[in-house]
Amino acid sequence: DLSGSQNDMTIIVSDGGAAGQYSSTFSLAVPNALTDIEDVQVVAGVSTLLIAANSTRSEVVITSLDTNSNTSRIGSSSVSSSRGTPLTAGSSIVLSTRAAVYCFNASADVFTVSEIGF
Repeated sequence: DLSGSQNDMTIIVSDGGAAGQYSSTFSLAVPNALTDIEDVQVVAGVSTLLIAANSTRSEVVITSLDTNSNTSRIGSSSVSSSRGTPLTAGSSIVLSTRAAVYCFNASADVFTVSEIGF
C-alpha cells in the first residue's frame, strides 16, 4: 500500500487468518542533488583521493576517461595495484557510499567524479 506522501510507504503484512495484520510506515529518502566535481588527476603509482567522505551523499559516480591508458583500482585508502575494484579506461562505476573513495593507477590518468546526495 503506497499511502501518504510520495516519500512515505506503509507495508502491511498479513497471514490471511485470525492473527490480523501488522503494518509499519517509513520514509523513503530520495536524493535531490547532483554535484559534478572537477576532474581528478591521479598520480602514477600512488593511492589518490578522488572524493572525500560526505555524510549527505548517497552515491558517487566515477568515470575513467576513454583516453586513459591503464586499468585502475577504486576503493578505500588501502587501494593498491592488487587491491580494489578494477575500472578500465572509458568505463564508470557507481558506488553507494558516504566514505572517502580512492584510486590507484600505474600511470597518471584523469578521472571524472559526480556526487549524488540529499
